[in-house]
Amino acid sequence: PVGNSNKNIALEIVEGESTTEIADNLAEKHLIRDSYSFSLYVYLNKITLLPGIYYLTDSMNYNAIVDPIKKGISEENKVTIIEGLRREEIAQLLEKNDIVTSKDFMQASEGKEGYLFPDTYRFKKDITAKEIIDTLLNNFKTKTASLNPTTDDVILASIIEREAKYDEDRAKIAGVYKNRLDSGMKLDADPTVQYAKGNW
Repeated sequence: PVGNSNKNIALEIVEGESTTEIADNLAEKHLIRDSYSFSLYVYLNKITLLPGIYYLTDSMNYNAIVDPIKKGISEENKVTIIEGLRREEIAQLLEKNDIVTSKDFMQASEGKEGYLFPDTYRFKKDITAKEIIDTLLNNFKTKTASLNPTTDDVILASIIEREAKYDEDRAKIAGVYKNRLDSGMKLDADPTVQYAKGNW
């Protein structure tokens, strides 16, 4: 062991990462002294290091370090929620990544669509749907604090997000919709029809 601390240090192993890359990462985090000897240990013992997020301490020896990794006992799940996903799609994504069930997420997120901020998140294994919603909502508040958007702003932004194919299109589409609203016209926005029909 490098030290005798009980402080947890997160190690993320991504799909396709080599043993050498993992060993170098461990060395950079001061969890091992020498990346070469660790790589050799893994090779001689024919160990497969599985992707995931693991919490390790510098008081662990090689055997203690590789034990959860070779078993794939990850402490957290990492998931990226991209822009434009509707609530049902986020629910399916979370269930696919074994975080929470789609049903639980749908129940907990009722009335929250538009406020579930798209980002990359790391969720602990035993997290609840409510805790996930709270995390997404708090992220929304943090990221939009300087904008202080109204509910109508959020709705319009969601429509624009679905309408725009490219980043540069958003300002033009927003201008068109804003002019229609200011003129008392209907939005006539295709995404709203697609949303109602559930096929966007």
